Amino acid sequence: LAGTAFAAGLLIGRRKARRDAAPDLTGPGGGRAGSGTEAESLSQRMSEMTARTNDRNNYVNSIFASIEDGLVVVDPAGQVVLFNPKASELLGLGPEVFFEDRAPAVLRREPIAAVLGLCANVSEHRVPEVRRLKVAQDRTFEVRIVPVADKYLGNRNFGSLAVVKDITELLRMENVKKDFVAAVSHEFRTP
Repeated sequence: LAGTAFAAGLLIGRRKARRDAAPDLTGPGGGRAGSGTEAESLSQRMSEMTARTNDRNNYVNSIFASIEDGLVVVDPAGQVVLFNPKASELLGLGPEVFFEDRAPAVLRREPIAAVLGLCANVSEHRVPEVRRLKVAQDRTFEVRIVPVADKYLGNRNFGSLAVVKDITELLRMENVKKDFVAAVSHEFRTP
């Protein structure tokens, strides 16, 4: 299920990349430009550009999928744009977040609703936040949210990125350590 959602996000991104990268092959008056060899050359270059773009996307998406923390990209309107498999596991996200008729039911559930609320705040104020969220089954998540800006086109607001980490085991180990230190300290003080 996580792979399906990830693939849906990639498909949307690839369609946009293909549409944006397509050269204008029309000449004056809307007709095709140039001769057959010129069109063939343009077609060959377009195929090469598409292959390079697909390879680059595959590389970046493979890295994104292998990160051990949950990553969720949220646009300025509060819609989930992309998430990795770990975010799917931790937050209960699936491909339905990409469909307008099914997304609201998923996005109202905790803990994703709390994460989206934090993302909205960061997106609006452009100030990073770090929070701990208590979730079901006595689990605790650390959520780090940073604003995402377009670094090429005038720092335009692209929304926010949430990095979600399950710190339940870390907190449990800290408590065990505190208890051990307290017990050893008590033993040294009592004769």
